[in-house]
Amino acid sequence: MAAGSAGLLTGIVVPWVGTAAGVGLVLYFLGAVGAHLRVGDLRIGAALVFLALSVAVLVLGIAVHGVG
Repeated sequence: MAAGSAGLLTGIVVPWVGTAAGVGLVLYFLGAVGAHLRVGDLRIGAALVFLALSVAVLVLGIAVHGVG
């Protein structure tokens, strides 16, 4: 997750790195939610919040900088 955050910050200067980091974070948190649900753990509030933030950053980054 720290690498994803660093990638998003790097994306300010190099937009394609930010896009790649955003996609990676979205996939990471989708996997986290899926893993929790698979084992029956319904405490997924934090993962959903971070997933929503990752999606928002990715969408805004694409809107501002384009796809790559």
